[in-house]
Amino acid sequence: MQELGVEKQERYLCPVCKQEAYISKPLVNLDDNTFYTNKGSKLLTAQEAEVLYHIVDKYPIIVSREQLMYRIYWAEGEESPDDKIIDIYLHHIRIKIVGLGYKIKTVRKRGFKMVKEV
Repeated sequence: MQELGVEKQERYLCPVCKQEAYISKPLVNLDDNTFYTNKGSKLLTAQEAEVLYHIVDKYPIIVSREQLMYRIYWAEGEESPDDKIIDIYLHHIRIKIVGLGYKIKTVRKRGFKMVKEV
């Protein structure tokens, strides 16, 4: 049911209690590095889960490469690798989440955003 200004929520089974739940956006659990949607779930590496978490957290807003690098490396005080590492993580994530109802779109010169598959 769609109401004024509220996106239609989708149904899925809670991975913990196995009861029916409703969500309006996908979820990333950083404890077990799993991506959940109403169409299923997919296990990711810790680094992939961290990248996807920050993209899902801002859904449907664009997240820049610099924001991802800051949140993953610089905020922790770690020495950061080349920023092309984000492209590598996204390549692997895109392959893994095929068929789960969402995909990551590159917005040229701006960043990345999660969108629903059509």
